[in-house]
Amino acid sequence: MSGKFLLSRPGLQTSACCLEKVCGGRYFSLTSHQQHKDSLSFAWKINKLNKEIKIIRNDVSGQFRPFFRGGKYYEPSTKKNLDPLAKFRYNQLHEISTVKPTDDVYVVSQFLTETYSLRKALEHLKHIAALDFVDPKAHIVMKINHSEVLAGKKRKKVFYYTFTKQLPHPTNYQNKVCVFTDDEKLRNLALENGAYTAGDREVIMKIMQNKLKCDYYISTKQFFDVISKNTELQKVVGQNFPNKKQATVLDDFVDQLKVFANEANFSNVGSDGTECKVVIGQLDNPVENLERNILFILENLLQARTLSKTKDLLKSVSISSFTEYIPFDFKAVLKSEDIE
Repeated sequence: MSGKFLLSRPGLQTSACCLEKVCGGRYFSLTSHQQHKDSLSFAWKINKLNKEIKIIRNDVSGQFRPFFRGGKYYEPSTKKNLDPLAKFRYNQLHEISTVKPTDDVYVVSQFLTETYSLRKALEHLKHIAALDFVDPKAHIVMKINHSEVLAGKKRKKVFYYTFTKQLPHPTNYQNKVCVFTDDEKLRNLALENGAYTAGDREVIMKIMQNKLKCDYYISTKQFFDVISKNTELQKVVGQNFPNKKQATVLDDFVDQLKVFANEANFSNVGSDGTECKVVIGQLDNPVENLERNILFILENLLQARTLSKTKDLLKSVSISSFTEYIPFDFKAVLKSEDIE
């Protein structure tokens, strides 16, 4: 009987001919200790292999990865330390160099990001924009990353803000304003006074199909009763949906439309509430004008009603014009007295 069958699992028998193909002609005894060890060898080898290549238990697909905690390498299912040197190896692979790159092409994540002064950042932006053949009339966008602003008494939620300010120097940029109305006269009036689009059903369908996106939305009082019942439209527009408290639901909308269209837009809507993008001017504008606009924006953002209550609000500030974002030292800008 010895050598004819191999008990690989309880209740499972494998013939000798199959063993020749699987085990290369090796035969084992059912009664020997070696037979019991080899009967569990398949599961044992799989488990050992999984530990060596850091796969969670028998997850051959490798979807569940181990994680670091307390400087050690853990398996989430067992919380067992698998490899104490794993974090050290990870840091070696992802070590950030303090030396500036000598080549034009390099891996950005392996080098520290250089932070410029404001004037050098603007000059560097104009330089790389010229190398990329960017239009001199292209607008410059300033991205402000700040801390999460919470509002509310008992249950605090993320605070979303949208307001406008007139900058010291013009940017020649017009915000996109949409006017909801079913009156043909009001529609023509809105388009004549700077509205990006105006209308009723056609405009709503474009917005719901993600073919149209604007910075501000205004509605007449009569048509607001119609769009207020459209829950799908409210989900797409989000925080910018017309609201009576924000003075975006009114029949005499010409003055408010001009303010929304021509003044600088401060808003963190459309992100997770920690990012604000503002247009500061054009590439061909004088550096002094751009500096004054940047200082004005930062000061007004810090002095805003709800934002001023958050400590260490600003995290990083950078500028771009169809190029990579160039960070600059905003703390030195706020302390500087040279900008007039």
